[in-house]
Amino acid sequence: MDSKGIIRKRLAQHRDIIEQILADEKLQDTIAQITDTIVTCFKYGGRVYFCGNGGSAADAQHLAAEFSGKFYLERDILPSEALHCNSCLLYTSDAADEL
Repeated sequence: MDSKGIIRKRLAQHRDIIEQILADEKLQDTIAQITDTIVTCFKYGGRVYFCGNGGSAADAQHLAAEFSGKFYLERDILPSEALHCNSCLLYTSDAADEL
């Protein structure tokens, strides 16, 4: 298969997954519940911690960066950390809060 064929195949797989999610009310409810929990956490001054192993650790780090960075929008930082990195910072940050 040439590169264009591979791209089309991956896009079709992506479309199929999106269609499955759109058809799954229970999954949409779960995603909404998780979203509401995270929003409530931030409203009350909490933090979100992500974790993972291997490729999932990279995903966790990426999510933490998306939450704590501003990128395209001017907004408050949403406090979050990936647990597998910055472990010294986590300890220091928590200890500093108690001073």
